[in-house]
Amino acid sequence: MCLVCVRQLHWRGFRRRVKRDRRSGGGGEENGAKFLFFFHRGAVCLTLRDECKLTLNHSTVDLRFFTCLKKTVSHLCLQRGRLEFVEKGALHGLVSRMDLDLDWTLRHRDGYATLSSSLRVGSVSIPVLLFGTMRCLRGVWNAEVPFSEASVREYPSPVKTRGFSVARWKALVRVSIIPVELCPPSGGAPLISFILDSTSVVSRRETTGEAFLEARSGIQQLSLWEYSSQSHVSLLRNLLSVLVVARTEDFSSASCDVSVSPCELSLSSGQIKCVLFLLTFMQGCGDAETVPCAVRLENYLGVEVTLRDATEQFVFGEGLTLEKRTLSFPDCLQLIDGKRVDHFEKGEISFSDNKHAALLHAEKVAVLENGEHIHISTSLQPGTLAQNVTFRTVFHVKNYLSHNISFRSMRQGSEVAMIRPGELSSIPLSCLDSTDVVTLLASIEDNNESRDELLWEESPRKLLEVALSRGEDSIGRLKEFLFAESLAYVDVTYHLKGCLLTMLLAPARPGIHNGTRFPIRVLLYIRDDFVEEAVVDPDNTFVTLRHDPFGTPVAYLFECIVYDKRYVANEQVDLSAIDPAEGECIAMKHEEFP
Repeated sequence: MCLVCVRQLHWRGFRRRVKRDRRSGGGGEENGAKFLFFFHRGAVCLTLRDECKLTLNHSTVDLRFFTCLKKTVSHLCLQRGRLEFVEKGALHGLVSRMDLDLDWTLRHRDGYATLSSSLRVGSVSIPVLLFGTMRCLRGVWNAEVPFSEASVREYPSPVKTRGFSVARWKALVRVSIIPVELCPPSGGAPLISFILDSTSVVSRRETTGEAFLEARSGIQQLSLWEYSSQSHVSLLRNLLSVLVVARTEDFSSASCDVSVSPCELSLSSGQIKCVLFLLTFMQGCGDAETVPCAVRLENYLGVEVTLRDATEQFVFGEGLTLEKRTLSFPDCLQLIDGKRVDHFEKGEISFSDNKHAALLHAEKVAVLENGEHIHISTSLQPGTLAQNVTFRTVFHVKNYLSHNISFRSMRQGSEVAMIRPGELSSIPLSCLDSTDVVTLLASIEDNNESRDELLWEESPRKLLEVALSRGEDSIGRLKEFLFAESLAYVDVTYHLKGCLLTMLLAPARPGIHNGTRFPIRVLLYIRDDFVEEAVVDPDNTFVTLRHDPFGTPVAYLFECIVYDKRYVANEQVDLSAIDPAEGECIAMKHEEFP
């Protein structure tokens, strides 16, 4: 469906009589026709599918046409044209501005034509959703229309050879430098950007000579958005130019030569994966979701974060979520708690093979001007290619319990952080130096809360310093939480990675209780490597705290001394795989006489 909207139209058409030049050998007069079309502020709208339109807006279109017995002359001028793409109510400018000048002349006597055209384009921005729309349209156009065999009629088509109406020609087409961007559906930073060098096409044919065509173009710059560094990385080190020369004698056969200048490309493995994810997204973007934001930011710092886009500056507080379409992260980041960001430390990026999970996950640390470290995680969502950016301190808390975890300040008497089951949060920036931070557990079903338990004897920052001095080794301990009518044991493990300390709260790890009258010797293995040994006396319980419960599984091998006789189990046991309701039977055999 095509809709044409014209605000102003001027049309002039008249025939005039032109007196012949008597020296040309002709006499009398000849009739000529001249037409002038002038469109002012018009628009052509093409509906591609539901809620999807392609609109061409123009300020001025001037079309002049003159024809007589000798020649035909035409001129087309389009000024300030603009091409827009509308998808589900979201407007995207494809071409910011284009100006076209075209002159065409045809001499009727000898069939000689000349063409001169100049196209000036401001910039081109292509949304990836446009590829999905075009693919859906192609599927509709290629669909077979059901028909009845009774309604089919055959008509013989006459065979007629039609020659080329122009015997000789000379054509010149010039296109200006065009910046091109490939943008995600949610806006924000372009995924791929390049500058197309000025293009020229020259074609010529004489009466007895061959037809000749020469086209020159190239790429000045080519850059790809890299999510790990959150910046555009140049791929092309020098100018890439292409020259195409085609020749033909009778249009039944042709020769073509293509010349490409030497170029140097620099492409990392991470960029290759980004391109592959982009291609995968473009293959399935017909059903992609258009979201109103390019960046979704979450603040768990406990302080304000100041951001700035191209037109305004805004502040969003602790615990809030901000969605913006015009932000380009991290360029928009200005201040955190009133402190300027000094630099970013090199982060890590990981890719996912699960099409339903985030396409990639990047982590980096921002260092403020006062030396404070802020952890920033970024994920790229499938279906929208929108970024989720989360601000946290370098003291994380991960909740593996079935209860809510609440952190409070005894001095302030207010809750500073609440972490639901399965969530990851952090200790607020304002509480890192506090020595009165307490934690409690709250049941989701009946709101039953435990008593306050001091997080640590000193501040969380001091705990972070202790972990940094120990290195990458995990720190584990059991912690008691007393409810009104029950007692719960929670496994608290501190895991350090770089400058990031994560506090993991999970149900207590399996314990070994000796209910016999003889001591039991326990050997611990990780990947068949001996790592720990313990002797559990009668009526005692052993729980290992030296190994990360979220890391490689620990296997146990049991031995027992009965009246100076040594009994040994044949197989190692994974306690975490045992159902507490059913238990496990472990057989130990005499070492000398099994």
